[in-house]
Amino acid sequence: MMITIDGQARTGKNTAGELLAGTLGGVLVDSGRFYRSLTQAVLMAGVELDDSAAVESFCTGARLDALVRPNKKGVFEALVTVNSGLFTDATLVSVGPLVPAVAKVPLVRAMVNATLRRLYRGGRMIIQGRDIGMKVFPNTPYQFVLTAPPSIREARDSGNFLGQAVMQRDQADARQTWMPPKAAIVDTGDKSPEQVLAALLDEIVARTPV
Repeated sequence: MMITIDGQARTGKNTAGELLAGTLGGVLVDSGRFYRSLTQAVLMAGVELDDSAAVESFCTGARLDALVRPNKKGVFEALVTVNSGLFTDATLVSVGPLVPAVAKVPLVRAMVNATLRRLYRGGRMIIQGRDIGMKVFPNTPYQFVLTAPPSIREARDSGNFLGQAVMQRDQADARQTWMPPKAAIVDTGDKSPEQVLAALLDEIVARTPV
């Protein structure tokens, strides 16, 4: 069972994905972690982020992979490795605003998408991102898009990077067709995490053949 959860920043994807993985079992994958890890690797290599050709050249020779480990809540999740170097969330906190410069490179997006497809070997997997249901796993019936009003998203922001970088990502999203036509849309603005989980589970049951 492949479950995709797409949506813009601060719509509750991380929380919903973790609750869903904890309830159903399986592996939780945050596609954004792959982009953050590649961005950190590019920086560590001394590559200028505004040099797209140099970013592409570095990523062409990089090996992107993942290790599955349980987190502190016992949920199995994918941790990213670049050239066998493990990147944890603690080391990726500061790179969020810099990700768009790397993610805009077509080869990088193709590289991440190919890695995500390779990771899935059956069983249950929950992948969260922005266009996973549309471009990576378009054939799964279990597709979700989480939304929330801008005011709610701003209130949820921890002050880390829901600023210019994320606004740029949102504007880019608006210019492309990323909404999976089969996706169930869940507005998280007026729902608790538990209510969002219940809505996802109800839809999964409804979409599962008897």
